[in-house]
Amino acid sequence: MPTTDLNQTLSDRDLVADACTGDIVSINLLITAVRKAVHRYTRARLCTYSGGAEVAEDVTQEVCLAVVDVLPRYQDNGAPFAALVYAIASNKVADAQRRYARTPFNLVEEVPDRVEPGLGPEQQAMVRSD
Repeated sequence: MPTTDLNQTLSDRDLVADACTGDIVSINLLITAVRKAVHRYTRARLCTYSGGAEVAEDVTQEVCLAVVDVLPRYQDNGAPFAALVYAIASNKVADAQRRYARTPFNLVEEVPDRVEPGLGPEQQAMVRSD
Protein backbone atom coordinates (compact mmCIF):
# COMPACT_ATOMS: atom_id res chain seq x y z
CA MET A 1 0.00 0.00 0.00
CA PRO A 2 1.57 3.38 -0.99
CA THR A 3 0.48 5.21 2.16
CA THR A 4 2.32 2.72 4.38
CA ASP A 5 5.48 3.05 2.28
CA LEU A 6 5.13 6.81 2.52
CA ASN A 7 4.72 6.72 6.30
CA GLN A 8 7.64 4.30 6.61
CA THR A 9 9.85 6.60 4.56
CA LEU A 10 8.95 9.65 6.66
CA SER A 11 9.55 7.71 9.88
CA ASP A 12 12.86 6.14 8.77
CA ARG A 13 15.28 7.69 11.26
CA ASP A 14 18.34 6.44 9.36
CA LEU A 15 17.13 8.06 6.14
CA VAL A 16 16.45 11.34 7.95
CA ALA A 17 19.87 11.20 9.65
CA ASP A 18 21.60 10.57 6.31
CA ALA A 19 19.64 13.42 4.70
CA CYS A 20 20.70 15.73 7.55
CA THR A 21 24.35 14.99 6.78
CA GLY A 22 23.80 16.10 3.18
CA ASP A 23 23.59 12.73 1.44
CA ILE A 24 21.96 13.63 -1.90
CA VAL A 25 20.30 10.23 -2.45
CA SER A 26 18.75 10.34 1.03
CA ILE A 27 17.59 13.92 0.54
CA ASN A 28 15.95 12.98 -2.77
CA LEU A 29 14.18 9.97 -1.25
CA LEU A 30 13.02 11.98 1.75
CA ILE A 31 11.80 14.96 -0.29
CA THR A 32 9.95 12.64 -2.69
CA ALA A 33 8.06 11.18 0.27
CA VAL A 34 7.54 14.64 1.79
CA ARG A 35 6.19 15.99 -1.49
CA LYS A 36 3.63 13.18 -1.90
CA ALA A 37 2.37 13.46 1.67
CA VAL A 38 2.32 17.25 1.74
CA HIS A 39 0.64 17.60 -1.66
CA ARG A 40 -2.22 15.41 -0.47
CA TYR A 41 -2.45 17.50 2.72
CA THR A 42 -2.37 20.90 0.96
CA ARG A 43 -4.82 19.81 -1.74
CA ALA A 44 -7.32 18.72 0.90
CA ARG A 45 -7.11 22.08 2.65
CA LEU A 46 -6.93 24.42 -0.33
CA CYS A 47 -9.11 22.78 -3.00
CA THR A 48 -12.19 24.81 -2.05
CA TYR A 49 -10.47 28.08 -2.96
CA SER A 50 -10.49 29.53 -6.45
CA GLY A 51 -7.34 28.22 -8.10
CA GLY A 52 -6.80 25.92 -5.12
CA ALA A 53 -5.04 23.19 -7.11
CA GLU A 54 -2.36 25.61 -8.28
CA VAL A 55 -2.05 27.14 -4.81
CA ALA A 56 -1.70 23.64 -3.30
CA GLU A 57 1.11 22.89 -5.74
CA ASP A 58 2.87 26.16 -4.83
CA VAL A 59 2.49 25.53 -1.10
CA THR A 60 3.80 21.98 -1.53
CA GLN A 61 6.88 23.40 -3.23
CA GLU A 62 7.35 25.93 -0.41
CA VAL A 63 7.14 23.15 2.18
CA CYS A 64 9.70 21.02 0.33
CA LEU A 65 12.10 23.97 0.18
CA ALA A 66 11.57 24.69 3.88
CA VAL A 67 12.26 21.04 4.76
CA VAL A 68 15.48 21.04 2.72
CA ASP A 69 16.44 24.30 4.45
CA VAL A 70 15.82 22.90 7.95
CA LEU A 71 17.54 19.52 7.40
CA PRO A 72 21.09 20.64 8.34
CA ARG A 73 19.78 22.04 11.66
CA TYR A 74 17.34 19.23 12.44
CA GLN A 75 17.95 17.35 15.69
CA ASP A 76 16.04 14.18 16.47
CA ASN A 77 14.38 14.77 19.83
CA GLY A 78 12.21 11.67 19.73
CA ALA A 79 9.26 13.18 17.85
CA PRO A 80 8.60 11.77 14.38
CA PHE A 81 10.13 13.70 11.49
CA ALA A 82 6.66 13.73 9.91
CA ALA A 83 5.49 15.94 12.80
CA LEU A 84 7.98 18.61 11.74
CA VAL A 85 6.94 18.26 8.10
CA TYR A 86 3.23 18.63 8.90
CA ALA A 87 3.91 21.57 11.23
CA ILE A 88 5.69 23.36 8.38
CA ALA A 89 2.88 22.40 5.98
CA SER A 90 0.22 23.62 8.39
CA ASN A 91 1.92 27.00 8.70
CA LYS A 92 2.35 27.33 4.93
CA VAL A 93 -1.31 26.42 4.32
CA ALA A 94 -2.41 29.01 6.89
CA ASP A 95 -0.22 31.61 5.13
CA ALA A 96 -1.83 30.74 1.79
CA GLN A 97 -5.31 30.99 3.27
CA ARG A 98 -4.48 34.42 4.75
CA ARG A 99 -3.14 35.57 1.37
CA TYR A 100 -6.33 34.41 -0.28
CA ALA A 101 -8.47 36.21 2.30
CA ARG A 102 -6.61 39.48 1.61
CA THR A 103 -6.82 39.16 -2.17
CA PRO A 104 -9.55 41.39 -3.59
CA PHE A 105 -11.91 39.70 -5.99
CA ASN A 106 -14.71 40.90 -8.18
CA LEU A 107 -18.17 39.44 -7.77
CA VAL A 108 -19.13 40.86 -11.16
CA GLU A 109 -16.84 40.36 -14.13
CA GLU A 110 -17.80 43.63 -15.75
CA VAL A 111 -19.96 46.51 -14.57
CA PRO A 112 -22.41 47.59 -17.29
CA ASP A 113 -21.90 51.06 -18.73
CA ARG A 114 -25.60 51.83 -18.98
CA VAL A 115 -28.92 50.75 -17.54
CA GLU A 116 -30.78 47.99 -19.38
CA PRO A 117 -33.85 49.38 -21.21
CA GLY A 118 -36.17 46.51 -20.16
CA LEU A 119 -38.17 46.09 -17.00
CA GLY A 120 -36.28 45.39 -13.80
CA PRO A 121 -37.08 42.43 -11.52
CA GLU A 122 -39.46 44.48 -9.35
CA GLN A 123 -41.38 45.82 -12.33
CA GLN A 124 -41.59 42.31 -13.85
CA ALA A 125 -43.06 40.98 -10.59
CA MET A 126 -45.63 43.80 -10.54
CA VAL A 127 -46.66 43.09 -14.15
CA ARG A 128 -47.07 39.37 -13.40
CA SER A 129 -49.17 40.02 -10.29
CA ASP A 130 -51.59 42.31 -12.18
